[in-house]
Amino acid sequence: MKNINKIIIVLATFLFLPCISYYGFLFVNHNYNIHFLQIDACQSEGGKWNHKSQTCDWP
Repeated sequence: MKNINKIIIVLATFLFLPCISYYGFLFVNHNYNIHFLQIDACQSEGGKWNHKSQTCDWP
């Protein structure tokens, strides 16, 4: 039973670590702006993020 718990802990660590690292990188890359997911989605769709109004502007 102890081996199964160790395996679960190791697998959970290796599954969550890349996710945390990815979102941490995005957070840092967008100058610690809490709206980094909205900024990323806006820019991926071709828009430009307006920092003053915190909205996505379309060309």
